[in-house]
Amino acid sequence: MFHGTDVDGIGAIAVHPSFEYFAVAEKGTWPNIYIYSYPSLKLYRVCRKGTEKMYAHVEFSIHSKGAVLASLGGDPDYTLTIWNWKNQKVILKNKAFGAEVYKVQFSPYTDDVLFTMGSIHIRFWKMAQTFTGLKLQFETAKFGQLELTNVSAVAELPDGKCVSGTEYGTLIVWEGQFIKSHLMLDAEKKIPLHDGMVEVIIQDEEYFLSAGADGYIKWWRMAEIDVAEAEEGLDFSIAPVKEVLIAEGPDGKNPAYIQNMVLANNKWYIQDRKGKIYVMEKDQEEYKCITEFHEGSVNGLVCSPSHNYAVSIGENGMIKVWDYVKAVVAYQKIFSGKGTCLEHMPFTEGNKGRICAAGFDNGIVRILSITADGIQILKSFKAHDEPVVGAKYSQDVKMLVTASATGDVFFFECDGLSDLQKYEPLCTVKLAEDAGITDFKWNPGDESVIFGASNGFVHQIRRPKHEEIDNKDSYLWEKADIKTWRIKMMEFQMQKNQKKDEAEEEKKRRMRLRGELPPEEDEPEEDWEPERIYAMQPFKNAHGDLQFLVASTGQFNGFIYLCEMKAPRPLKAVEIPAGLHVTYMSLNSKKSGDLLALGFDNGAVQLVFDFNFEKRMAVKYHDAHAGAITATAFNDDDSFFLTAAADGLIFAHQFDRKAAAEENKHDPLEAVEGA
Repeated sequence: MFHGTDVDGIGAIAVHPSFEYFAVAEKGTWPNIYIYSYPSLKLYRVCRKGTEKMYAHVEFSIHSKGAVLASLGGDPDYTLTIWNWKNQKVILKNKAFGAEVYKVQFSPYTDDVLFTMGSIHIRFWKMAQTFTGLKLQFETAKFGQLELTNVSAVAELPDGKCVSGTEYGTLIVWEGQFIKSHLMLDAEKKIPLHDGMVEVIIQDEEYFLSAGADGYIKWWRMAEIDVAEAEEGLDFSIAPVKEVLIAEGPDGKNPAYIQNMVLANNKWYIQDRKGKIYVMEKDQEEYKCITEFHEGSVNGLVCSPSHNYAVSIGENGMIKVWDYVKAVVAYQKIFSGKGTCLEHMPFTEGNKGRICAAGFDNGIVRILSITADGIQILKSFKAHDEPVVGAKYSQDVKMLVTASATGDVFFFECDGLSDLQKYEPLCTVKLAEDAGITDFKWNPGDESVIFGASNGFVHQIRRPKHEEIDNKDSYLWEKADIKTWRIKMMEFQMQKNQKKDEAEEEKKRRMRLRGELPPEEDEPEEDWEPERIYAMQPFKNAHGDLQFLVASTGQFNGFIYLCEMKAPRPLKAVEIPAGLHVTYMSLNSKKSGDLLALGFDNGAVQLVFDFNFEKRMAVKYHDAHAGAITATAFNDDDSFFLTAAADGLIFAHQFDRKAAAEENKHDPLEAVEGA
């Protein structure tokens, strides 16, 4: 594993044509481009001040064999910078475009010509000598009568014409900034070359190959493209010389979304946006998958309470069992539906710490057993008509509660002690129509479950008892014991308290007593509209009282709030880093104390011992722009701490809970006189 140097993740990577160096363009405040030697991995050069927040793409020149480097900044500046990277100097710099730019690319025939492409645009750049020195000049492609399109791929012909892909699956031939022809399989029937976005155009000897969203790689004669010109209009029919479909199986099931292709050692390495990498011999049509990741976000992560494995669930329904010590996948299995949540049953002698509940966007919950033979389904049932947002076991392993995105809650009786197949529906509770459930947990003691909702409300439902539920005709628990709380501003957030002068108010009060001013009218209670509850965590305080933490958004953001159901407003506000949202909370309670994990939308995690918010341990390896934390987990002896996020990554950190707890108790001013 090779980690970046700056704080917010890696924006782009480029490999030098000699394979002796590679550039890592990072994210952060004025991030750097780090050039490393290979295979030593020693830092060789650093290019500074090329963009404000993040790099979107970097590319070494082709014609000069990597003497020049081009970088492309992301939002907000979209700066195109040309570097003499060995001297760590900027040659030229310009704004690439006013909207998102995906890539920058050198001409294979000269370093003086470049192309940038992205959101509904292509720009053709030229480094030219002028009276005032070397300048970057550009022309913007004019789509004319064709529909505007996002562009991810451009290639140049030897005579200077260019070919670009479109999001509707065709190729466009450009002469300067104007369209020469629009290539289709059948111009008369308007049949495109690909079904969906063209992400890749690469020269392969006398051919161009194209690939993209439909999983096909197609080869086209360059000479035919060069002379393509319609007699009327722009549409021109062209046929591929060869095509290969990259898919999971020989029947074409689940085709790849080809994001990128690289030729190395006479092999094509094919990146599938769905989480796979395939390899194919250059002159053959056979391919194989060499590695597989989660597609999209990792939406759940749990550790076994008794074994050295972790389980994760991905957006594509893939469940993986990890040996986190060796950092390898032990087993994996894909299920129908998008994976939404994961829960591990607490350990008993009956379940041996090997049972998980997985939720999916089709409303199905699958009970899984992790054994030496792999992942096995113990039970599968449809709990909801809408996506399952969570499944939580009670600590006594006798009840499972599930919830849907639309506010439906279902209680199931189970038996984690002896009958692992038992999942009998007991009752369901319907919360308010706008109560989209965002997070929920069992309260300590298993007597009730607390739910956070997208409408800013918190609902607490008492645990149903078997003898009080009559579900012969309906599972609806009409007399459910529900307590409701709504997030409200605290006193320090009220504008009247910020604006009133205490001395002036006292003066007015005395004047009213003397009759010199009319009596003060009661002011309406000041408050904000409730906002979405992002995450929550219930716990018992030192006095045994049930309390909970909530994180919200809008005007409530900037703090997490300590609350009680019986208190109309939060009891305390704890400040969090400015501009961030808490996306995840979990509590790991042991005899040695409580350890609260707070996950943020910038990929950071804070660990808080015994609710001492003055001291927080920070962990940050996930991407700042796409790595909102979705889950954290400790293994059974707290020697490992794992994090998962929307960037599709899982990190396993070695952890020493005892040393961290001692550090939390340490007061650096304890021995200082007068402190």
